[in-house]
Amino acid sequence: MALDGLISRHRAHLGALPGIVSYGLSTDQFGQPVVLLVINELLYNPDLTPLEIEGVPVVVHLIQGHGHFLHAPHFDRVRPLRPGTSVGPNDFLWAGTLGSLIIENNGAVHMLSNNHVLALNLPELIGRPIVQPATIDGGTLFDQVATLTHYQPYVLPPQINTLDVALARVTVLDGINLSPLDLGTPTNTFRYPSVGETVRKSGRTTGDTTGRVLAVDVDTNLCWPLNQCVTNIWFTDCIVIEDIGNAPFAMGGDSGSAVYDNNMNMVGLLFGRAIGAGLSSLISPLHVEQYLVQQLEIEPPPVGNGNGNADKHPWVLASVLTVAGLGMLVVGTAHQ
Repeated sequence: MALDGLISRHRAHLGALPGIVSYGLSTDQFGQPVVLLVINELLYNPDLTPLEIEGVPVVVHLIQGHGHFLHAPHFDRVRPLRPGTSVGPNDFLWAGTLGSLIIENNGAVHMLSNNHVLALNLPELIGRPIVQPATIDGGTLFDQVATLTHYQPYVLPPQINTLDVALARVTVLDGINLSPLDLGTPTNTFRYPSVGETVRKSGRTTGDTTGRVLAVDVDTNLCWPLNQCVTNIWFTDCIVIEDIGNAPFAMGGDSGSAVYDNNMNMVGLLFGRAIGAGLSSLISPLHVEQYLVQQLEIEPPPVGNGNGNADKHPWVLASVLTVAGLGMLVVGTAHQ
């Protein structure tokens, strides 16, 4: 049974199913591969839904409503600046989560979050202030911590997206802390997670939460613009996280959160939530890593040091002395 490329070979058919929100690879309770279809129950047509694809059984998960980007109010001013906190553009009553802090080779620091959190897909926001907390949480221009420098624009169907990311250059001079609130210090590794694996994140609204990887290699579509649903834009190679028990993995305002495995390796960037379904969507960590290498003055991770230990990414291991030259203090850097 060839699973590699299974989703891409059937993308046109699956994407055209009535009410389809997401589709990707998962496993059943016995660990056997299945194709997971997430479908709006109001539009579900069992007669048009396949029972199997290339011999792989299909499992249907019905949800109420549609997928939406996350957004919601709350949370405080945090200094030193650190991930897991409320951020947003000064120009809008809007908020999401600061996902991680990236240190360039020259010592400059950038915050990583979603396009729809920091940039709202608006080119005119390049060069504009980012505040912490976000304006909807009481932030003002006096709380500026960064300036928007990069974002990956969305593409409309029939094109498909792989990223919902934005970067802002940190300008605050009273310190940064690389450790997300309530979590440990992240390692320097981006890795793709496995189905069934437990993961964690620190988000502006729900804080430190744990979820389980339900499906990988997922195509999912989300409403755009926010709250208006003029069209649905598609994302590929996503990861779906399911809630554990009654505790939600994410809620409005957690968009942009970096998601980690039990060893604090990054396994994705949170960007969406299926309403009423207990499912959250992540951007692939490998696409995020590639974007950072392309956009910032950093080196890709070394191949290895030959002693059995993974080499560390230079943007996390930047020295305190280098960054202190900009008047900043770095707290919680990993493995120095």
